Amino acid sequence: MQARILLGLALALFGGTVQAGDGAAQPEQYICVANRLSGFEYKDETKLWGPMHSRSDRKYAITAVTDRDVRYTVTDVDQNTALGFCKAGFDEAGRLYCDLIGGELKLNKHNGRFLLSHLVGYYDVGSSPDITDETSDMPLIEIGKCSRF
Repeated sequence: MQARILLGLALALFGGTVQAGDGAAQPEQYICVANRLSGFEYKDETKLWGPMHSRSDRKYAITAVTDRDVRYTVTDVDQNTALGFCKAGFDEAGRLYCDLIGGELKLNKHNGRFLLSHLVGYYDVGSSPDITDETSDMPLIEIGKCSRF
């Protein structure tokens, strides 16, 4: 959660702007819907970290921006939170690589599949008094499909 707040502030300060305006073409945009989630969660009853698997319906928007240092932004649609950015556009094979605070998102525009990793949590327990097993983020990986709109 703290990582998302920091990224939102960084993007606001960075000044990436979405392509828009009167008469301008709409920016290239993808909506990505996760369908499976796997990771590790802390179990209060056992006081241990263990595997977690579930369905997911989280939605992400990947939107082209007009900024010389960033080509796309990644946003959590439901929380309206900036999660990261993609420095380069799609490569010749149709793959997009995006940096998220604490993870990354990869998209293949030819098959629409995406993979999102959130690798904050677990290892940083005890690095400050506020981060305990009970309050730590869960490291996870989500998979799903994206489509252009």
